[in-house]
Amino acid sequence: MNQPLLPDSSFPPAIKAPCYCRSDLPFGECCGAPTDDRSPPMGIVTKENFLTPEQCAELVHLIEQKEVMPFRVRDRDNNIHPDPTRVCKWIKMEDSQHVLDDLVARALEEQVVPVTGVSVEFYEEPQLLKYTPGGFYKYHTDNGYLVPGQMGWRKAIDRTSAC
Repeated sequence: MNQPLLPDSSFPPAIKAPCYCRSDLPFGECCGAPTDDRSPPMGIVTKENFLTPEQCAELVHLIEQKEVMPFRVRDRDNNIHPDPTRVCKWIKMEDSQHVLDDLVARALEEQVVPVTGVSVEFYEEPQLLKYTPGGFYKYHTDNGYLVPGQMGWRKAIDRTSAC
């Protein structure tokens, strides 16, 4: 069955265009501001001190010991290739994956569920991506694919939350 076309919202907006969070500020002075002291963009929530400084240092030390690989994706024909929407590296956690799994489970239980009131039935195995200067993560959808020339997306899998 062919899914309907979902419009592309043209993210990110132009620097002087109205911000997508509807703040009435230009994007470049709001969610797109390049300063370190700005608030997180709409939809992004941060939790100060979720990890203690010691836990954070241990996690960083663990990650620094891991193999770093180019980020790749599997296409509709099951072929693996570099992902053109991301310029980053994938941290190969292997025998330490449980550390990341436990952190994500804790974050969901202590932060996400109480704030949203939404229970989590399942989630994909978390992964760590490393972005270095010049790295990027283009606007994309995790549950569909861009339809070239039509400025829209088609849903390919059910990978959305019900909030």
